[in-house]
Amino acid sequence: MVSRRAFCTFAALALAASATAADGAELKPLAAASIALGEVSGVAYYTVESEGYRVVATVSARPDTTPIRFVATLIAGQSVTLGIPGPVGTPGPKLTIARVDNTVLISGERADGSAPHPERTASSESTIGQPDIR
Repeated sequence: MVSRRAFCTFAALALAASATAADGAELKPLAAASIALGEVSGVAYYTVESEGYRVVATVSARPDTTPIRFVATLIAGQSVTLGIPGPVGTPGPKLTIARVDNTVLISGERADGSAPHPERTASSESTIGQPDIR
């Protein structure tokens, strides 16, 4: 028989997972998604690796400038946040790429002009990996 406490814990986890999925757009492996942070734009995608999901985001301020690539390997429950400074005294735009179980979600500013999604706290957060300079 399932205890009341175990049932409540399961229900809370299920609710949190469904709320998280509703907050962000799902990425598929090797399917690039357009991203934007204010005037900086680019693409993000991920590959499935033995160590975790390797997320790559490449952004540039303009087509004639050198792009910057960020790489992070995420295990379930981790996320990485990319952002740029805002005007003095205000937060700048940011987007978060999170791995929830076997799903990768992206939330925040988007190239399609949609509004940022509400903030959410991941169970743990990774730091941005070393730039991929291949």
